[in-house]
Amino acid sequence: MTPNQVRVYDSCHEQLKLAISLYDLNLKLSVSDVKISLNLRGRTGGQARYLGYMDYELRFNAQAIEEHIDFVISEIIPHEIAHIICRSKPSLGKNHDRGWVRVAERLGCSGSRTHPLPLSRAKSAVKHVYMVQGNEIKLGATQHKRLQTRKQTYSVKGVMGMRKIRIEPDMYSHSFKIHA
Repeated sequence: MTPNQVRVYDSCHEQLKLAISLYDLNLKLSVSDVKISLNLRGRTGGQARYLGYMDYELRFNAQAIEEHIDFVISEIIPHEIAHIICRSKPSLGKNHDRGWVRVAERLGCSGSRTHPLPLSRAKSAVKHVYMVQGNEIKLGATQHKRLQTRKQTYSVKGVMGMRKIRIEPDMYSHSFKIHA
């Protein structure tokens, strides 16, 4: 674990304890009810998730933690904790409404809905390559799985000139039918 990741864990625990006491949620919420993940990718700085009865998850962007740790601690962590507090006590607010903004500001952040960090888009690690009439078509993992399980067909523009074709699995073999 990197020093910045340790700082995020420590800050989350401190800020959760503060928020629980500020909003008198000692009987409804404890620090142990909140799982902390540091593996969020893409342009999202953080995410608060409700996992079920009294279980929550705080997710933080790994790139933001390594490149913008001070902003994560001062803005993103209180922002996400405000979502958990409002979910635990709905009379305070929800989503990004005025009540939620008051909670977020009281926890020390600006209450802004978005962040200005220059984070990279998440890139799909796996591309599945299909050869369709001599042309290479790349599908992501989700599209590949749907195609393989025959749950969906795909249309591809421009493979055969300007015509639109449809790729669907052949029901009787492992090949694919091409519909022009």
